[in-house]
Amino acid sequence: MKDVELKPDTYIEELPFHVVSDIAAELNKDDSWLKIAEVLQNALKEFIFREEAISNMRRSASPGQALLDKLKCHNLQVQQLQNLLKQCQLFSILNKVVTNVPVEIKSPVSDVPASVKLGETIDIIVDVDGSPYPECQWYFMGTPMPQHTSSVLTINNFSIGDMGEYFCHMKQNLKGKVKEYSSPRFILDVERLPPEIVVDLSDVELSTGRELVLTFEAVGYPEPKDYIWFKNDEFFAKTSEPTLKIQEVDTLVSGLYYCNVRNNEGNCTTRPATVKVVPPILTPGAAVVNEESQKKPSFCLHNNEDFAFSASEDKHRLNLLSIITEDALMREDRKPLQMRSKASLPAGTFIFDSELQMRDTHEDILSARNKWALLVANSAYKHEGKELYTPTKDIKILARELVKLQFRVMMYSNLKRTEFINAIRLFSKFLHEGDYVVFYFAGHGFINNGIDFMQPLDVRLECVPRVENVESPLDELPCQEDCITTTYVTNIIQDSKPALLFSIYDSCRTQLSCGIKCPPTIETHNCALANSYTLYATSENYSSYEMESSQLESSLLMKHLKDVVGKPIPVEMLGQKVKESFYRHCNEAPDQIPKSVCDLALLRSLADPSLPLESDIEDGGVLHTWEMLGSVGGKIQAHVRVRNCDIRVNVQCTQEELANSQPFQKGGPTWVISNCIYVWITLTHNNEPFDTRTIDEEGLDLIIKFSTEQELHKELKGKTSPVVCSVDGIQSLKEYLSLDLRFVCKGDLLCQKLLNLQKPSISKKFSSNNDLS
Repeated sequence: MKDVELKPDTYIEELPFHVVSDIAAELNKDDSWLKIAEVLQNALKEFIFREEAISNMRRSASPGQALLDKLKCHNLQVQQLQNLLKQCQLFSILNKVVTNVPVEIKSPVSDVPASVKLGETIDIIVDVDGSPYPECQWYFMGTPMPQHTSSVLTINNFSIGDMGEYFCHMKQNLKGKVKEYSSPRFILDVERLPPEIVVDLSDVELSTGRELVLTFEAVGYPEPKDYIWFKNDEFFAKTSEPTLKIQEVDTLVSGLYYCNVRNNEGNCTTRPATVKVVPPILTPGAAVVNEESQKKPSFCLHNNEDFAFSASEDKHRLNLLSIITEDALMREDRKPLQMRSKASLPAGTFIFDSELQMRDTHEDILSARNKWALLVANSAYKHEGKELYTPTKDIKILARELVKLQFRVMMYSNLKRTEFINAIRLFSKFLHEGDYVVFYFAGHGFINNGIDFMQPLDVRLECVPRVENVESPLDELPCQEDCITTTYVTNIIQDSKPALLFSIYDSCRTQLSCGIKCPPTIETHNCALANSYTLYATSENYSSYEMESSQLESSLLMKHLKDVVGKPIPVEMLGQKVKESFYRHCNEAPDQIPKSVCDLALLRSLADPSLPLESDIEDGGVLHTWEMLGSVGGKIQAHVRVRNCDIRVNVQCTQEELANSQPFQKGGPTWVISNCIYVWITLTHNNEPFDTRTIDEEGLDLIIKFSTEQELHKELKGKTSPVVCSVDGIQSLKEYLSLDLRFVCKGDLLCQKLLNLQKPSISKKFSSNNDLS
């Protein structure tokens, strides 16, 4: 491609065809076009190339030409194209788009002294314009730095040896004349700081006889010299490096370890690390044989349990009989017994390690493969008089009880129609034959021609004349096409052939209107599997009442259901107890009489144990996939400088928690995935809670804004405590969840920081298939 002199304000669409073709050819080399497309996707708010658009360009014969065609639609000028090429550091293409503009060093305009923390990565940037773009060469202490030939110099892991003066030397060939320029100097020094932990201690579990190595990384200037180690809050050792080694450990080494690091500027302390030394499986003592009964010798092992053995002299066989309680047998987390056997023979002594599987001898117990629940609560209806108070409370009550029964719960609040369908489809991907499934809906509903409908948030209201009196005011009735039928949900779940489907509908079942037919697309039940039980909050043609009070703890149905849902009784008996409880308290709502429909062939209970297959637990298995979906990302750290104070921002996302929901230890399986997540924001300064009085005695205002358009204003006074934000509507999030933090003092914006919180679960970005659009 020949160098072509262009005007900066010329639009790309006005360029000669051969110029555009040559630029496109250069963009096709080494996928240079993709760098520009990704910059536009992440940076420019005016037009964003989504993944689908990038994929389409990639499949075209000339992706570079396809990209230029897209840019033409946005009236991109030559100067803007040059800025994009410079931003992407595509200097070979940039110097082909020549506008003959002399070099201008925009910044810095004077020498820049700076103090840099040890271990920090910094970018030294010279903002320079000019066309053709100048050749750059960085110098350190007057010596050229090979391989550093761009306007940006990156110094990784800044060290004492990086202290000194830097500048950038530039050459520009402008119409045959070479001109040279030099940037102002960057004078870098090491910032004097007390020690700071950058890689903390980790918990360690090891067996006896191994070597214990505890290590961490700390930075500070001057370099730390003393490392004081503590065990269980008592002095243990002093080292010259941030490493503690103990060889041939035994169980006495177990404990809580941490280290205090010091230099002339101050000190800091690591997190306590738990060291657990696991003893090996003990070899049982010599067996004591009862000589009086050689047919059935008795053995007593030195262990926590007594076992009875029967042995055959010729076959060398032992039968182990163990009696366990019914509660222990029902536990889903029971592990195989570990045993070590020692045999003394004329040829020598042999030791055998064995894993014993438990097998019960009584009648078969009904069980599930896995247990799942989808709970949907719609309350924030926009139409006047339609808002409900208890649904979002009810699903948390039910979720808490189901988690105690080891159901994995997917919990949604306030769904539109498309989001409702997406939730059902996503949930169905986890279901397999033999599972137990619970589906629950709380919100507005109605019945028409024997079919139950559930109303999403965005349901439209249609004006329909009354059949009995066409001259009376029109009725506003929900549009059936916008609603979701219970048969639609049932058919999708039944496709997986679960062992149990327990459906609960806490909504009205009033008749829509006489003479209104169901849409022709309404589904009918596909199959009957003798596996379902359905509980309705009320009978056909009756309402499910809710008192107008935001102080209500639950709906009437949930009030009677929550006390029995966790009992180890058959589902059919559970429904009967709910109806009996309603009957005993009939004065609460005389017209609300729950109804149930049952075709269960076996007396299954929600408390039945679950026995997942090995394939469910392995990588790619359904439980492994569930854990991936439940991930909300790790802790994100960032630094902000507010006036002269360096603040560390720690952001941690967690799934919505249920009070008193489970006895399972923290860090175990994910039991609840919700379309609401919690975001924890912690501000620290010098490893202590940030004190706003270092900025202003009256405190600061922290404005927190999420990409979901939710905004929170928090007054910070004195030492700050963690700020917890509830972010809902995650299912509608199409891009990454971002967090915009703004520090404000007396109306003045002091600092702003934008953080990317990755991809929350069940968002459209996380599950690309979970989208109807």
